[in-house]
Amino acid sequence: MNYEDKNFKIFLEEKLKEKGLNLKRLSEISGISLNHLEDLINENFYNLPAAPYIRGYLFKIGKILGFNGEEWWEYFKNKKELKSSGENDEFPQNRFVSVKLTKYILSGLIFLLILIYIFFRFNAILGKPVIKLNLPESILNVDQKNFIIEGKIENADKLFVNGEEINFNQNGEFNKELILEPGINNIEIRIQKLLRPEVKILRQIFYEERQNNTNNTTTINNLLMPINNSTSTNN
Repeated sequence: MNYEDKNFKIFLEEKLKEKGLNLKRLSEISGISLNHLEDLINENFYNLPAAPYIRGYLFKIGKILGFNGEEWWEYFKNKKELKSSGENDEFPQNRFVSVKLTKYILSGLIFLLILIYIFFRFNAILGKPVIKLNLPESILNVDQKNFIIEGKIENADKLFVNGEEINFNQNGEFNKELILEPGINNIEIRIQKLLRPEVKILRQIFYEERQNNTNNTTTINNLLMPINNSTSTNN
């Protein structure tokens, strides 16, 4: 076939039609920008890169659409408007390979950084939530109505004491004042972490009101009064 007698634009449109493609899809498959493809079929060489690149474009398009890119290159290389960066220049075949290689390297580095982050933060990310309290597992006996519960949590996002969400500092430390009722007081502590089961512990505090010794003191003083009065009489 004599390519010099053909119009490249018409030729390319026929080939695209045969393959069921359009120019945009050809750009996606070939990796050649849509603007460059449009300039190429319109022979707008002013906006195109140097000759070696155009030669490479033709080879790549030829492989996709099934035509001889070298024969079309013979047609294009005689165009006066075609830019030339050197008489012996050839298309840098590794241009697209370099782009892909860079993407692979970048993806690998990102993946490696993620692995390193997970390694050092494994316990914080996937570790089981832990809570430490100032309450023993056995029943705690107290004689004061106000009791401050203190503790520290690890690997947890939320903390609840008897259903109330409690704030904690950066170290996981917290405290909460409780108002006790006489008798057994049940304390429920729950900690939650994303993607981990909730941890719940129960503690009990037995509150017994302190006995008031005022009456006893008064009675003892009253008992001592006769002795003091007797002593004064004798004197």
